[in-house]
This record gives sequence, C-alpha cells and structure tokens, in this order.
Amino acid sequence: FIYGEPNFYAGLYRDDVEIHLIDKNSPNARQPAGNANLSILTDEVDNLYDNLKDQGVVVLGAPEDRDYGLRDFSCKDLDGNIFNFGVESD
Repeated sequence: FIYGEPNFYAGLYRDDVEIHLIDKNSPNARQPAGNANLSILTDEVDNLYDNLKDQGVVVLGAPEDRDYGLRDFSCKDLDGNIFNFGVESD
C-alpha cells in the first residue's frame, strides 16, 4: 500500500512478512537517508534472490553459505539502504 499526498509511506508484503517504509523527504524520516542496514530471515532465500534479481533489484551478490551459520545475500534500495536476507544453513 501507499499512503499520503504526496506519497510518503509504503507497506510491502510478501507471504507473512510486512515491511513499512517512509520516504527520505518526509519530516518523520531519519536523516541522512541511505544509512540503514536491515536483516530479514526467510526460508526462501534462493527463490527470493531469483525473484528480486528478475525484478531488477540491485543485488550485491548471489546467496552464499557463510561461516556465521547463514546462507544469505544482500541488496540495495534506491536510497542506498542495505537489505540482508538469510536462512540458517546446515
């Protein structure tokens, strides 16, 4: 969903996950924009990677098994914020 006139607030949904975002130019936004780093755990890391890449999202590398126990990848939004998606690896 998108809210406000002009639009400044949005909600993104995928399955049971919901993320709310606020425009960097909103008076309620933290400044400076582009300094967030968010990690999200999901069971569908590889499928999510393929889906985001197919949609043109800037991905910063394919999913990899890490020594800290996750299989993960990261992407960047238009403001430079980093979103990390991972699943516990075997």
